[in-house]
Amino acid sequence: MKTLKLTPALSILLILLFTIKTANSQNMTADTVLANKYFETAEEYFENKSYDTAIVNFERASTLYEKHEQWRKYLQSETKHGECYQKQLQLDQAIATIKPAINISLLHINENDTIVADAYHTLGLQYYYQSKSDSALFYWEKALKIRKKLLGEKHISVASSYNGIGIVHHNKNEYDLALEYYFKSIQIRKELLGEKHNLVANTYNNIGIAHATKNEFDLALECFFKSLQIYKEMHGEIHTLVATSYNNIGQFYSEKNEYDLALEYFFKSVKIYKELFGEKHTDLADSYNNIGVGYRIKNEDYLALEYFFKSLLIYKELLGENHTLVAKSYSNIGFVYTDKNEYDLALQYHFKSLQIYKELLGENHTDVARCYNGIGIVYWHIKEYDLALEYFFKFAQIYKELLGKNHTYVADSYNNIGVIYTDMNEYDLALEYFFKSLEIRKNILGNKNIFVAKYYINIGVVYSNKTEYKLALQYYQKGIAASLRNFNDTANIYSVPVIDAYSNWDELLKALKAKAEIFADSNINLPGFGNLEGFKGLEIALRHYQACDTLITKARQEITTKSDKFALGKKASKIYEQAIDVCINLSESAKTDSVSYYNEMAFYFSEKNKASVLLESLAG
Repeated sequence: MKTLKLTPALSILLILLFTIKTANSQNMTADTVLANKYFETAEEYFENKSYDTAIVNFERASTLYEKHEQWRKYLQSETKHGECYQKQLQLDQAIATIKPAINISLLHINENDTIVADAYHTLGLQYYYQSKSDSALFYWEKALKIRKKLLGEKHISVASSYNGIGIVHHNKNEYDLALEYYFKSIQIRKELLGEKHNLVANTYNNIGIAHATKNEFDLALECFFKSLQIYKEMHGEIHTLVATSYNNIGQFYSEKNEYDLALEYFFKSVKIYKELFGEKHTDLADSYNNIGVGYRIKNEDYLALEYFFKSLLIYKELLGENHTLVAKSYSNIGFVYTDKNEYDLALQYHFKSLQIYKELLGENHTDVARCYNGIGIVYWHIKEYDLALEYFFKFAQIYKELLGKNHTYVADSYNNIGVIYTDMNEYDLALEYFFKSLEIRKNILGNKNIFVAKYYINIGVVYSNKTEYKLALQYYQKGIAASLRNFNDTANIYSVPVIDAYSNWDELLKALKAKAEIFADSNINLPGFGNLEGFKGLEIALRHYQACDTLITKARQEITTKSDKFALGKKASKIYEQAIDVCINLSESAKTDSVSYYNEMAFYFSEKNKASVLLESLAG
């Protein structure tokens, strides 16, 4: 065996190589210690919401991790680095930080790694905040796949993925899919964490929102109160999560048009926030904003403005002018000024809101779309129809791009466009957009829905304006059926429903009144519907006015807000006047034995009209 002899030069070279290797190893160890220190410091600043300082330290940590090819730690650091930008609402910058870091890291580490899954999940969150639901879903599903493969089905991170995916499906109007993922999430969370845990309560809340959107109000309320009960048992009455839960319940009652109950819960949240934080806190401002929304819906404009301005002042003082919450306040104030017919002020505040949203979120965002909608409504009110259409089309385009063409907000924008074309007497274009909106709503929520009823009635109005009364009656009848859970006769336009289990008194009353007016008009010919002239038409009109009377009585017993009582009184008075005319005409044309009946009905409607005028005055 031949022994290698080291020459003096070779010996020196080996010593140098060993020394360099040792030095590099020592440098790497020192750099790793320093990088870890930067990372820990950055996390502390992140927790304290000092995001600029956190960013500096995450960048330092990432640079050292990349230098020494510590790719898992590098990706973890860059993901947190991106989260800092998210907290500052710099979502494009967050994506520009996280996405390249994932791509670089995957050249060196396996995709099936929990660090990669966490990065995918955080990246999906940025797209979610940008209202890009499909992109958010893509990355959250990638995160879920990795987590399930590595951690198994029953893991808290898997539950988090299920919950996030459920939220995206909810935003896409896929409520059954949303519930499927929420239930998967809550099952895991309850099994691992027990019933009394914040994450369990949070998922109950999400399930409640989905049920409420599906008009399953009893199930929704059950979930909201489960969530509230967990928070109260865990944290006591005076806690931010309890206040948040009160806010959620308030919003639920607001959606159900039970505004006094809604305000009751909003004020409960205000009381807690004031006790915890004093007069200046963003959570308190959120509650003030909700109260403003409640008063606005009740048409109590001065109170609405009072609370919106309270909310705005807190947001501006704590967050500065250039923040999305400030923009939201401006937008809400703009809507109130629209309600007050102060259109110059309304446009001023809507454009302030739009400027902030566009600067922070870019052109293609749902909040920007909502500003366009508000501006379009103002231009519609002042009969600037071309400008109104311009902004409604912008509203529709953004929602189509972000959420797909079959979304409820797209349907709403089409409906607004249809209303404008109706006012412009462009009836064929109006019908085109009303039918588009109707199809979307029916596909999402089925036939028994307030929005479906509204769109049917809008179509009926257009056909009536076109003097196509046969078609108008058919769509009014469909609107009536959509408003009543237990009435399904859409074929027989003569049929009058039993007034019970209605979704919205206002739309139902509008459809019944519209049908009655057509039947009562002796100048309207209805070919194809047999001998419907004179006396017979008046009798059918009378039955519809009697149905209106029943609905008015029921609605008056149920509504609680002064604004609704006032609105109902005005509409009732007009209906009773028309009903009296019908009864008088019937009395003049009737046989002797029927005259007294029609006279009695005329007297009855006259008395109801007097009462209605009195109640309207009291409400006013």
